[in-house]
Formats: sequence, structure tokens, C-alpha cells
Amino acid sequence: MTDYARTLAALGGLEGSCLTVDHARCLLARNRNTHCARCVEACTSGCISYDGEVLAVDSALCVGCGTCATACPSGAISPRKPDDSELLAQMAEKVCDAGVSRNAVVIACADALSRLADAGRACQAVAVTCLSRVDESLLVHAAADGVDEIAMVRGKCEACPHRTCVSVTEDVVRSVRSLLSTWGGETRIDVIETIPEWAFIEVGEFSASGVNREGEEPPSLAECGCSAEREHTFARVDASGHLPQYISERHSTVLGSLERISSPDEDVVVDSRLWGRVKIDVDTCLSCRMCTTFCTTGALTWFSENGSIGVDHVPSLCVQCRCCESICPAEALSVSSMVSVGELRRGLSTRFVMDPAKQLPKREHRTMHRMRDVLKTPMVFD
Repeated sequence: MTDYARTLAALGGLEGSCLTVDHARCLLARNRNTHCARCVEACTSGCISYDGEVLAVDSALCVGCGTCATACPSGAISPRKPDDSELLAQMAEKVCDAGVSRNAVVIACADALSRLADAGRACQAVAVTCLSRVDESLLVHAAADGVDEIAMVRGKCEACPHRTCVSVTEDVVRSVRSLLSTWGGETRIDVIETIPEWAFIEVGEFSASGVNREGEEPPSLAECGCSAEREHTFARVDASGHLPQYISERHSTVLGSLERISSPDEDVVVDSRLWGRVKIDVDTCLSCRMCTTFCTTGALTWFSENGSIGVDHVPSLCVQCRCCESICPAEALSVSSMVSVGELRRGLSTRFVMDPAKQLPKREHRTMHRMRDVLKTPMVFD
């Protein structure tokens, strides 16, 4: 079995009622030279691993926390039980009075709720296995709905076997604060270890369904009904020279929610993990079109018109996956997390015009022309 086939088979191993997987969006499945391993780095249980060549999944280790889905920039992994719409509904249901004309919601991890139950107390909270299940789309949507305060309550992370979720949660909260600050949102978001007093309720009124308690066996993906016999196929480059491209639903949700909050100055620049701006060094670029071929979202597209060639870049479509950056043979690309409000709201684009002479010629002369570009001299011959 080839490395590609093993990667596709591993992705199929994640599929079940806990997670859904679109292997065509996975950066490693699209191009194995991509440096992305964010799901591996974020996995809280060791379910997903990568040895630099082959992605592997041990479904028995999965706890269904959804951290991998939050970390994945391309939306290749999506959570179930609950999915985003179900979790949003739970958040709306759990909004409570925080006093002084403020409404708030508590989101608490399994460890925090387990410790609370052990103490004989209960609270009105949205229960998740790990706080890293919560991404920007959920928090910004709640802010746009008028929630004044979101308390994300974690357990004793330093002693938790799933503590790798901490960095993902911190990245999400930092990103949301930056976005809300730019768009004038006033929702307060805190990651804390203590349940706020205003969230406590009488014991017996609270149910943490769907949360894995201490001592309980987490559902494995095999138990969730994934099929080891699923057929896996390779995505193919279409007539336009691209692999299939996709729009991130979560990114669209965030933008839609921000529009409900305000309309800030379009020249303001926002720093977020969700979007990116690509810069291409046209003097170094080989015009090989690798970046446009493998771009997941269509943020990079090739143009050839009126004797000019090059790349158009739309930051509002860029999900900062950095695939283009890692596969560029000339290292001519870099990706920044700084994007202007105007680029996000109006889909503004940047055009990088290349020297037509840099187009790669027929295969038999390709090495010669690449060496001329690298050495910056025409004095290289076959």
C-alpha cells in the first residue's frame, strides 16, 4: 500500500459518529510534502500519529473531544455528537443571568464538571469533553447573539491526560478576542478554573450528557460505527489545473457573525489564526503553479491574460493552512496572519504578476531554466 493510500485509509479510520472526515480537504492527502500535522499535534489522546511519512489512527484511543477538528485549518475533520449547530443550540439554552443586566454562558470540560459533581454541587453549563472542542465560530456567534460573558471552565489541566488541548484553546480565545476587539464586540471571554457563583443551580437540575466522566470508558470510533472497509479514492486535478477546492463553513460563519456586530474601518488590520495573506517574491518564483494547484480554498488562482501571467490572491479565502508555503520549490511564498478588514469583508484580492520568461518550458529543458533562475544567470546550458 502506498503512503498516499495509507494516509487515506487512516483518515477513513477517523470516520464515525464522533467525527466526519473529508479526505479531499486534508493537506497531507492533497500533497504529502505539506508540513501540516496540526491534528496530530492537537490530538489529546494519541489517537492520531504521524511519522513523517504515514498518518496513522488508533480508533480505540479516541475520546471524541473534537480538538483535531478545531485545529484543522481546512475543515477536513468535523465534529459530531454534538455538531456545531447542536452545540450552538445548547449554548443558547444554557444562557443565564450573571447579574447587573448581563447574560452569560458557562462552557465546562468533563474534568471540571466531574470535580463539581464530586463536591455535591451542580451548575448550568454547556458540557464538552475538552474546551478545545469550542472554536471561533461558536464564540463569535454567541457574541453576535448578545451574550455578554462566556466563561470557559477548565479542570486541572496539568494533571489531565488530555492537557494538549490547552494550547488549542488559548489560540482560539486569542483569535476571538482580536476579532471582537476589531469589530467592536464587547463580549468578555475568560478561561478559568472556578465555576462562577451565578452559574450554580440546585443539584438534580443539571445533566452533563455526552461528557466522559472519570472512570468511564470513552467511546471508541469502532464503537461509533466507522467502517474499515470504506473505499478511498484520490482527488484529481481538474481541467483548470486545480485539485477540488472548498469554502470553510466555520470561516463563513465567523464572518457572518462579525457582520452582525458592526462594520469597522476597512483599513484596520486584524491578527487571527483563521485567515492569512500570502506574499510572493516574483523575482524568485518559478511560475510552476504548485501553489495554485494545491490550494485548498481557491485563495490562490493562476491567471494568464493579455500576455501577462501570475497569481491572484484573495485573503478572505485563505485559511492559513500554509500548504503553498511548504510545497513551494523556490521558497518564494510566505504567509502572514495580518489581514485587513476590507480584504475580509469585500473579498479584495492582490495580483502578483510574473515574468513570462519564468514559465517552465517543456520537460526536457526544465532543469536548465530552473538553474538559470537559481543562479541568476543565463549562462547555464544542457
